[in-house]
Amino acid sequence: MKTLLIGNIGYITKTFLNEAFPNHQLFLLGDTNLKSSQQMGITVFTNDISLEESIFESYEFDQMIYFSDSLTYQNDRIGELEQLQRILGYAKEQEHIKVLYLTALEAKGSNQIIVKTAQDLCMNWKTSHSSSSLKILQSPYLYSSIYPRDYMSQLFKAAESGSLLFTEKQDELTNFINMDDLSDLLFRLFDSWNNDRETLQIVNPFKVTFKELAEQLQKVTSCPSVQFSSANASQSSQTQTNESQPDKTLRKRYGWFMHYSIIDDLTDLYTLYLEQHRFAKYTSRLDDLISILRSHQRIQKIAEIMALFLVSEFLHLYTNAHFQFRLIDIRLLFVVLVSTVFGTYYGIASAFLSAAALLINNIISGRDWRIILYNTEQWLPFIMYIFIAAVCGFVQMKNQDDSKSLKKENQLLKEQNVFIQGVHSSIVQDKQKLKRQLIGSRDGFAKFFDVFKKLDRSSGVSILEESVKILQEWLDTKAILVYDLKDEKVLELLQTEKTASTLLSQTALQPQSFPEILKTVEKGEVWSNRQILKDHPAYVLGVRDGGVLRFLIWVQEVSYNQMGLHQINCLQMIGEMTESALSKAYYQQYYVDQLGKVPSAENEFAIKDRKIE
Repeated sequence: MKTLLIGNIGYITKTFLNEAFPNHQLFLLGDTNLKSSQQMGITVFTNDISLEESIFESYEFDQMIYFSDSLTYQNDRIGELEQLQRILGYAKEQEHIKVLYLTALEAKGSNQIIVKTAQDLCMNWKTSHSSSSLKILQSPYLYSSIYPRDYMSQLFKAAESGSLLFTEKQDELTNFINMDDLSDLLFRLFDSWNNDRETLQIVNPFKVTFKELAEQLQKVTSCPSVQFSSANASQSSQTQTNESQPDKTLRKRYGWFMHYSIIDDLTDLYTLYLEQHRFAKYTSRLDDLISILRSHQRIQKIAEIMALFLVSEFLHLYTNAHFQFRLIDIRLLFVVLVSTVFGTYYGIASAFLSAAALLINNIISGRDWRIILYNTEQWLPFIMYIFIAAVCGFVQMKNQDDSKSLKKENQLLKEQNVFIQGVHSSIVQDKQKLKRQLIGSRDGFAKFFDVFKKLDRSSGVSILEESVKILQEWLDTKAILVYDLKDEKVLELLQTEKTASTLLSQTALQPQSFPEILKTVEKGEVWSNRQILKDHPAYVLGVRDGGVLRFLIWVQEVSYNQMGLHQINCLQMIGEMTESALSKAYYQQYYVDQLGKVPSAENEFAIKDRKIE
C-alpha cells in the first residue's frame, strides 16, 4: 500500500513509521531528517514545489496524511494554505485515495482563522471529489527534542543559555501528544477506515499546567532561572478546548486513548537532545575556527604561526622544569598543529623553526654544534620534525583535494539529476498519455460499433459520405475527398466549407500522377506520407466495389500528431467496413429491385427453403 506523508513531517521518525504504517511503501515530502531506505520501503523527496505535481503523476497513492504546520506550538510558518490547495488539486487525479488532514485541536490569534480555513478547504475538496474519502483529525501539539523548529527543542536550547521565559500563564493547561500515542492511533484509524466524512478530536486526559512543566524542566535541565511573563493570571485562562465536553469517539470506536504525559517524557527528551546537539555543537565550532584560520591572508598566517611558535617555546621552557611533562614534545605538537591547519608548506616552515629552536637549545645547554652536525644519531629529532610536517601536510592537502573532488562530483551529480528529472518528466508524460489511451481504448469497441451502425444504415453514396464525416472527425481535418476511379472524377459528397487545399485538389487531383500510391492501394494497404513528400497527400485509402478498386479516399493534409500507426489502423478498418457496407447496400438494392420487398431474415430463410426444394 502506497502512503504519502506530506507537510510538517519533521517530527516523524523511523520508529513512528514502523508502528503506524507497517509493511507500507512510504513516501515523504517535506523537511525531515530521514533518508530514503529501500530496505524499509521509504522514499524521501526534497521539499521542492516543482516536484509536487510530478510525484502525483508518477504514483497512485492509496493513503495521504497531511501534517499541518499548526501542530507545532507557537508556529510562525506561513504558506500552508497555498500548499494544501495545490496538494488537494493534484490529489483529484487519484482514484479512491484516503486523505487524513492532521491539524491542531486549538490555535491562538490569527492561526485560528488559518486552521478553520484549511479545514473548510478539505471539506469542499471532498464534496467535489466523491470517489475519495476524507477525515480531519484534530490533535494536540506535537513535540520533539531533535526537530529544530519544535517548541521543546527551543526550550532546551534556552535552558542551556541559563534562562527560561514562558509567555503563557502559569495555570494555563498544556496540550501535547506523544508520537508513540499518535502512531498507535493512526494505525487503528486506517485499519478500521470508513468512507464517512468526519472530524475527529483527540482528547488529552492529562491536566498539566505550564507551571508544572516549567518546574519539571528546571529540575531536568538544572536551569537557574525560570520566568513567566503573565505570572498573576487567574484560573479562567485555561483553554476552552480542555474545558469543553470531551469527544469520546476515538475511545469508543477504536479503543484508543493517550498513555503518555509530556511531564513523563521530559527526562528522555532532554537526554536525546544532549546526544544530538552537544557533540555537533563542539564539532561545528572547531570547523568554523579552522575555516576562519584558513581564510586569512599569507602575512596574517605567518604572524599567527610566529605567535604560536613563541607560545610553544614558552610552554616548552615551562614544562621542561617538570619531570612529568618532559615526555611531551611541545615543538612536535606545534608542527603537527600548523601542518594540519595550514598545509604542507607552512608545516615544513614550522618544522624548520622547531628544528632551529632545538639546535639553539642544544648549543646553549653546552653541546658542540660540530658534534650535532657530524653525529648522525643527533639528526633524528630534526628529521622527525620535517617528516611529521610533510605527512600531516600531505594528509591535509589530500583532504582538501578530496573535498574539491566531492564538490565537482556533487555539481556533476546535480547536472545529471537535472537531466534525469527531465527524462523522468518525459516518461511521466508518456505514462499519462498511455494511461489516457488505455482508458480511451475501453470505449474503442463502442466507437467502432457506432461507426458500423452509421455505415450499415446508409445506402449507396451516403455510405461514402458517412465515411468521410467519420474520418474528418477522427483526423480533425476537412481536407478529405473521394475520387471515383471509374468515372475519373471527384465526388461532391458534402456541402460543407472546404479548405483551400481541398479546392485545389478538386481541380487538379490526378491519381495517375502518383503511381506509388496506386501500387500501394491496389495491394489493399493504406498509403501514408511518412517521408513528408511535397505535393503528396497525407493518406490514401482504397475502397473496392465487387472486388475491383473503385474509390480512393484522399486525405490531403492532417496535423503532425495525426501521422501514426494508430491512424493507419483506423483508416484500414474504416475502409473495410465501408467496402462491406457498399456490398450489403448493393445486394439490398438488388433484392428490392427484383422482389419489390425490403430484405428480412424471414425472406432470406424462405429463399433458402425454395432452393432446397
